[in-house]
Amino acid sequence: MENDRDNTNSFYCPAPVSLWIPLFLLTILTAFAASIVHPSTFLEKQIPYWPPSQPMGEYLQRVLIHPLFRWDADHFANITARGYTVKDGALAFFPLYPWSARVLVLLGFDPYLSLVLVGALASLGFILVFERLARQDLSPQLARCAVDLLLVFPASLLLFIPYSEPLFVLLMTMTLYLARQKRWLAAIASAALATLAKQPGIFLVLPLAMELLSVAPADRRRGPRQAGIWLALLLIPAAMMGWLVFRTIRIERTVPDTGSLQNFALTLLMSSNAQHIVV
Repeated sequence: MENDRDNTNSFYCPAPVSLWIPLFLLTILTAFAASIVHPSTFLEKQIPYWPPSQPMGEYLQRVLIHPLFRWDADHFANITARGYTVKDGALAFFPLYPWSARVLVLLGFDPYLSLVLVGALASLGFILVFERLARQDLSPQLARCAVDLLLVFPASLLLFIPYSEPLFVLLMTMTLYLARQKRWLAAIASAALATLAKQPGIFLVLPLAMELLSVAPADRRRGPRQAGIWLALLLIPAAMMGWLVFRTIRIERTVPDTGSLQNFALTLLMSSNAQHIVV
């Protein structure tokens, strides 16, 4: 009797990309339905959702793009369009996502569309890299199913809206995948970029250190190179501190609040006007 390999022939999981597309479209349709009841952005309030109007480009923006911009997404749009200011709480958000979208703005794209495009590409990149990472421990079919299950998990909504999470999880997953491939400098660079997307990126130092320790016995003859890699790990916290210092001195032109440990952490890791975001 022929053995069933991992029992993967008994079920089928669609390709992650074929599942990502309808979920992304469903998110757009849901946001559009919400914008009918509660228009938020200037364009939503100025242009009726029906009937279609001219210019068609602005109407499509109102129907497909602007409804996605709620809550924190508005801050990313402001940063992308005008840069950081000290009055609206935008400094609480790390720069990699809006700066990446800013590149498209300089090429002539609308800021809102630029953020959606960067987020969508990052989200697609994440599921592709995540599947490759999963294949290192699972069969191809099980790895595909792992991605599908992740996509339908409710919290994965963040992968389809213009937040910094898609870019962050892409860089985080790339860090782990590159570390598994023993491409240490590329993994460290990816982790350093992750810290510029969201504060938790700094904790990628821990899995990288664990991966380095796991291969240390086999690399004893490469001591100087290993020492250099360990030293390069400092680039991860250095990237975060570089942004925090630049933001505090160059943009806020202030110093962190030392009145209490909580206030110090809040003003350092978020911003001096974080109360606009965190109440």
